[in-house]
Amino acid sequence: MSKSTKVFAALILAMAMFCFVGCIGSGQAKTTDEEQEATVTGSHEYVDLGLPSGTLWATCNVGAYEPEERGYFLVWKDTEKLQKKYGWEKKWRTPTDTEWVELYKNTKCSWTTQNGEKGMQFVASNGKSIFLPAGEYSKFGKYWSSSPYPQDSKCAICFRFDFLYEKLYYEMSYEKRKVGMLVRPVRSK
Repeated sequence: MSKSTKVFAALILAMAMFCFVGCIGSGQAKTTDEEQEATVTGSHEYVDLGLPSGTLWATCNVGAYEPEERGYFLVWKDTEKLQKKYGWEKKWRTPTDTEWVELYKNTKCSWTTQNGEKGMQFVASNGKSIFLPAGEYSKFGKYWSSSPYPQDSKCAICFRFDFLYEKLYYEMSYEKRKVGMLVRPVRSK
């Protein structure tokens, strides 16, 4: 290997390490006004929306550092690998279909824009909220649940929302497990 190739390789390695350390930072994400009083657990923040089950919702998607960032689009089988593959602590998991229903039935839902990104906001009666960025073309979002679809073993249940004709639509649906979707982790108190 020539001297110039070694120098170039060393520069690339140094830049990669700088970017990695800069992205990881202190291991804590920033809190926005919309996620008032977010609490840090390990390196991920959560919001206690005061839901009946006590479920705590992460402020960011898997692969994101800010609430308005989309993060990674995961196939369903990868939703079980939040700890190993994506660095989330063991207490975090993909929400069940029941937890998604609890979220939208116990909060005020609206279409909004946060830091230039469109998405859905859930505001709880305690004044705390979370924001889910729209994934596809900033018009609709699909988020995995951990629940399989009982009528078809190749599908799983997801939460989806659309903003069409100036109206917000949201529902539980299902999709093929090989489709990439966003994941917003939850944990128990």
